[in-house]
Amino acid sequence: MKRYILLIGVAAVLVLIAAALVSLSGFFSLPESAHLPAAGPIAPDISPQPSSAPSSGAVSRTYPYVLRGENGTIRLDLDPGLYNRLAAGAPPSVCPAPASGADPCPDEEIARFYQELIVRPEERPYISALVQQIQEKTDVRDDQARIAISLVQQIPYRYNQSYAQGSGNLRSPSMVLYDQSGICDEKSVLLTSLLEELGYGVVLFSFPDQQHTAVGIRSPPAFSWNNTGYAFVETTFPAIVTDDKGEYGGGGTLTGPPVIIPIADGGSFDSVGTEYADALTFIRLRDLVRTSGDRLTGEDRTEAEALCRKYGMHSCSG
Repeated sequence: MKRYILLIGVAAVLVLIAAALVSLSGFFSLPESAHLPAAGPIAPDISPQPSSAPSSGAVSRTYPYVLRGENGTIRLDLDPGLYNRLAAGAPPSVCPAPASGADPCPDEEIARFYQELIVRPEERPYISALVQQIQEKTDVRDDQARIAISLVQQIPYRYNQSYAQGSGNLRSPSMVLYDQSGICDEKSVLLTSLLEELGYGVVLFSFPDQQHTAVGIRSPPAFSWNNTGYAFVETTFPAIVTDDKGEYGGGGTLTGPPVIIPIADGGSFDSVGTEYADALTFIRLRDLVRTSGDRLTGEDRTEAEALCRKYGMHSCSG
C-alpha cells in the first residue's frame, strides 16, 4: 500500500512538472522566421549591398594580385558609413547611350562624368591607404603599378543589382572596393585613381559605341596604343598590358577611335616593354586558336600556360 501511495505521489509530481513546462514553452519557442530552411543549394552573394552594410565600425576586404606569377594579397579597412552615404546620394549622371539615329553624348559630357567619379575628397584616404600598402610590397616603382593593375583586374566583373544596373549610374572607387566587384567603367576609374596616386600619367579610353572603358598609362612611344602616348590597360579581366585584341560585345574587337579622357599628368611606365613582348606572344597564340579552332599543343601550350600564370589570367583556352 505504501508503495502504491508513493507511485501516485511521483505521478502527480511529474504531471505538475509537465504542466509547468507547457506553460513556459512560449518563452523558448522559435519565431517562424527563425526556422531553418529546407535543405538545398543556396547561391552565395559575396557583394555587400548598400542596405545591408553595417551602420558603424570598419569592415575588412582582401584583394588578391599576381606579380610575375607570385600570388599576393592586400587587406584594406573600409567605412560602411561612407559606403551608405555614397549609395544614398545622387551619383554623377551621364547622358544615356545614344539610340539609333540620336545625337551621341558629347565628349565633354563623358569626360566630366568620369572626372567627377575620380575626384571625390571623402574617398581619397582609402585610395591613399591602398596605395601605401602597395608601396610596402615593393620599392620598384613600375612593380607598384603592376600590383595595382593586377589587383583591379582580379576584382570580379559584376553589376551591383540594387544600385548600378540599368540606371546609367556607376559606383565610385571606394564602393567598388567595398563590394569587391565592378564593371569596366567602375574598375577603370578605380585603377586610374590608384595609378594617379602612384604618380603616373593616366587617361581613360572610352568606347561609347561598344559601351566599354579601359585605362591608358603613360609609356614610351614604342609601346603606346595607337600613338596616343599611353599603353592600353584592360581592367575587366586579367590581361597583359598593351593587349587590346581581346573580344568584346559578343566576339568583336574594339573599333573606332575612343574618347580620350585626361586624368593625371605624371610619370611613365618605362619598363612596359616586357609586357609588350609578352602580349605579342600571347596574341599570336590566341590567334592560332581562333583561326584553327584547335587546342594548343606542345611548346605553344606550355608558353601560353606560363603567360597565364605570370599574369594571373584565369584561363587559357586552347
